[in-house]
Amino acid sequence: GDETAKLWNTKGRLFADFVGHTGPIKSAVFSPDGYQILTASDDRTSKCWNTTGEKIVTLLGHRNAV
Repeated sequence: GDETAKLWNTKGRLFADFVGHTGPIKSAVFSPDGYQILTASDDRTSKCWNTTGEKIVTLLGHRNAV
């Protein structure tokens, strides 16, 4: 509900913070190679990120929540 996604390491340390959505994030998935993360949000966008939290691209065009 805070419009972010977070990536933690196995020891519980925050590894990356994904900030940029303007609505709650409903899902997040890793790419098969593990180097990108795709988030989907109520803000009608999907965003692709690298694993350090840098946004690669915002995917637009949905008329409703993704």
